Amino acid sequence: MAAKTFAGANGTGPFVQSFYSAAVENKPYAELVRRALAGDDAAGAKLADKPQFVCSGKVGVDDSDTDTVASEICDLVDSGVVFAANTVRKIRLKCYMNDDDNLYFEETEQYVYCSPAGNELLFGSQKLLAGGATLVTATTLTNQAFGLVHTENVMGTGTTATKQSAGFTIADSPDGLDDVAHPANRIMQVVGANLFDPAYTATDGQLMQYKPVDGDAAQTDNLQHIQADDGTSPQAPGSGAIMSLTAILWPPAHAEVVITSGQPSINVSLPDLSLGDRVTNWTVEVYVGDPVALQPIV
Repeated sequence: MAAKTFAGANGTGPFVQSFYSAAVENKPYAELVRRALAGDDAAGAKLADKPQFVCSGKVGVDDSDTDTVASEICDLVDSGVVFAANTVRKIRLKCYMNDDDNLYFEETEQYVYCSPAGNELLFGSQKLLAGGATLVTATTLTNQAFGLVHTENVMGTGTTATKQSAGFTIADSPDGLDDVAHPANRIMQVVGANLFDPAYTATDGQLMQYKPVDGDAAQTDNLQHIQADDGTSPQAPGSGAIMSLTAILWPPAHAEVVITSGQPSINVSLPDLSLGDRVTNWTVEVYVGDPVALQPIV
């Protein structure tokens, strides 16, 4: 067992880290089975796809602050992970953050490239695999989806969208500037905004715009519909028009691989969510993939 103190303005620490042995790296499946049957816990853990590291701890949140400082909870090299020269390793993270009322979850993966040893680099960018949240609002338990999310609505009919992710909706508005309600998030990456208007004619000319209101913490943005006969202000689409929005939402509670002085570590961060003064509990599972040796290019 090892402990790390969360080095933030509100850090209460320490983070406690438990981990399995790395002695079974790159072992054939049959060898892992043989070792597991012989009582090798590390081999059994790998067969069961258990994390190599589990980091857990508490962080105090002061609501007067604008952001909880991102802080290191696990140094992979110091914890025994070897990044050999000319190898690539995949690091998969499952991050859970909960307080008295709320739970946030995300699963991500990041590749790390090493050449030469001691000079590791992030290989590509972090990818969000899954995410979600369970929140308590006015004593009501609600579900929110993160990752690839979608919502749509039939304008002017009062029809409720049936194809929508939890917590992600478009509200009908007669002025063409339609409210989009979405969970508080760290990043929103809009994939597409679309309109199907049965009253459309070739002379109309239409434009869809997504209009964020206030950065990543806003929970009501706008989906705007503009017709060419005006060209500058929102116009209401015809009754029965279907407006849709697809996006990638990243949860606010976040864990990521960072490189500090050529050494991979795991950091966690939490933007200001107006949670009030409270303690947040963190659990981060770290799955370290086997090193993939790269052949020299000749």
